[in-house]
Amino acid sequence: MSIRKKYNAEQIIRMLRDAEILLAEGQTVPTVSRKLGISEQSYYRWRKEYGGMKVVHAQRLKDLEKENSQLKKLLAEAELDTHPKAGFLEWKMVCKAILLGVITQLRTVQRTVRIAILNDTLLDNLTGEMVRIAVQRGRPFGSSTGALPALPQRRGQGRNSLTT
Repeated sequence: MSIRKKYNAEQIIRMLRDAEILLAEGQTVPTVSRKLGISEQSYYRWRKEYGGMKVVHAQRLKDLEKENSQLKKLLAEAELDTHPKAGFLEWKMVCKAILLGVITQLRTVQRTVRIAILNDTLLDNLTGEMVRIAVQRGRPFGSSTGALPALPQRRGQGRNSLTT
């Protein structure tokens, strides 16, 4: 893999001028590209961007681009000065969006935890009920040595009312 070189506008225009001379002599684009040390893709991209320009034009283009970026910065600063709350409101909206995302994730986690707690509670209740049934039938549950101690008997007043 070759190391990427960065050329400035003046160097590119000189290379394109040399390429035009070599192409006029009858050489092909791949040959010319190899002689200049660039890829064919770079040649075509540069020809599209800088084709027909002179060095003076390239320098002027570079200066205009620099001036344009400075003017854009000044305009942005002026808009913030005339509307100081605009930047704050945009920031507030971004913060709200982030906060809503966090809240949504927390709610998902909360639902997951609730389901896990419910599953554990149901499992505990089911295990307790199984032990009670096994003791009533006189069969040991979870113990190979003998029966478990007797659980309190039910009274007919309600499902959860037990007497000792």
